[in-house]
Amino acid sequence: MAMKVLQKTKMIVRYQRCDGNVYYGIVEDDEIVQLSSTFTEVVINDLKFDGERVKYNDVKILEPVVLSKIINFGWTYADHAKETGGKANLKEPFLFLKPTSSVIPDQTNIVLPPND
Repeated sequence: MAMKVLQKTKMIVRYQRCDGNVYYGIVEDDEIVQLSSTFTEVVINDLKFDGERVKYNDVKILEPVVLSKIINFGWTYADHAKETGGKANLKEPFLFLKPTSSVIPDQTNIVLPPND
C-alpha cells in the first residue's frame, strides 16, 4: 500500500503595506512571505519570492482581487425557488449581478444595512 504525503495548504493574501504598495503573499504563522508575482502568476502558481517578510498585523488585508463587476450564473434549486417565490426547475441558468462591495477581505466584519 502506497503512502500518500499531504501538503500543507497555502493561504495567499493580497495586502497593502504602510507605504501604500500592494502585494500578494503567503501566510506563515503570524507573518506574510511577500511575493513579487502578479495576479496571473499567482493563479498559475508561478510564485516569485522577493525575500521580504512582514508581520500579518502590520499590514491591511485587501480583497483577493481588484474587481470591476461580479456576474453570476445560477440555477434555482426547487426548494429555494419555492421559499423565495421564484421558478423551479429552470431549463437554462439565469444571470444576476452582485455589487463589488459584496466581496470583503478575510476576517473583515460584515456590515448589514439598517433594518427599517
